[in-house]
Amino acid sequence: MDAQRVAVYGLGRVGMPLAAAWLKAGFNVVGYDVNERLIRDLCSLRFEWIDEPGVASIFREASQRGKLSFTVDGKRASSSSNIHIVAVPTPMDWGSKKFVSEPLLSSLNTIGSGLKKGDVVILESSVPPGTTCGVVKRRLEELSGLAADTDFYLGFSPERILVGRALEDLLKRYPKIVGGVGPQSTKIISDLYSRVVEKGVIVVRDSTTAEVVKLFEGVYRDVNIALANELALYSQSVGVDYYEVREAANSQPYSHLHLPGPGVGGMCIPVYPYFVLEFGVAKGFESKLILLARQINESMPHVVVNMLMREVLSHSLDTRTLRVTVLGASFRGNVSDTRNSPTHMVVSELKRLE
Repeated sequence: MDAQRVAVYGLGRVGMPLAAAWLKAGFNVVGYDVNERLIRDLCSLRFEWIDEPGVASIFREASQRGKLSFTVDGKRASSSSNIHIVAVPTPMDWGSKKFVSEPLLSSLNTIGSGLKKGDVVILESSVPPGTTCGVVKRRLEELSGLAADTDFYLGFSPERILVGRALEDLLKRYPKIVGGVGPQSTKIISDLYSRVVEKGVIVVRDSTTAEVVKLFEGVYRDVNIALANELALYSQSVGVDYYEVREAANSQPYSHLHLPGPGVGGMCIPVYPYFVLEFGVAKGFESKLILLARQINESMPHVVVNMLMREVLSHSLDTRTLRVTVLGASFRGNVSDTRNSPTHMVVSELKRLE
């Protein structure tokens, strides 16, 4: 493939580090986003607000060398590129607990408007199992008139980053997982990523397997955090110090007790279990453990406020004049990301007491 140009669709917490990683590997990159103000800021070379280490300096250097551009014109981004990286938000509706597909479908419409023979499309956004080989493949084939794995190449390669060290995670910390909709797609995408990441590529059977790898990583953490929360509450009830127990227990190499907390936030861990549950129900499988873990973690803001109120009442404080300071709004320490932070629910629970 000659004159390779990468288009990154969605310039958020995942898209910008991805663009930086491909730039660092020597590719030309065009960044596309529907947010016009964001694109204006990026086009004016104002990168100081980007808080992911290393991204701003790579953007600045690449812009000066003419290797990086930004646009709100999706058709231009698609038609001028032959590698397409999808990093748009893939949220969940918290009422129905269902996947919200509109941002993904919009990006597919954009890519499909300029998709050409020989192009490569890689979905990085986390999605319910079967999405890449299902709706993504169908939509791109319908829009372009091309056949996946024959005329163009399609696969899933999940982002595996931690906010605050995303570029390091992409380039150095973890291998890339790759699964295509067919053997040609898998090989081409694997070869491309082997030029980008230092830890190499793990090839899995297909795109659905790759999707499940990412989701299970999140489910594993959610279930273990729920276990930590349950054991911490148990410890409190029976009069032992969970933190002391945890430290002693984790001296054994097969014990990895997590820290408890007021809930689980971010756009990954609280969402992925519901993607897994939704697909499982569609296939006739109901996971009681995954659902129970979610219920435990979602109950923790309420539990924390109840613990606070017990302390307040034990000291005979007047709740009508009490002022509470909540320290920390982000979903995790040392980051600015407040999305789905349990702090929001803690504050909401406190306001109900007014």
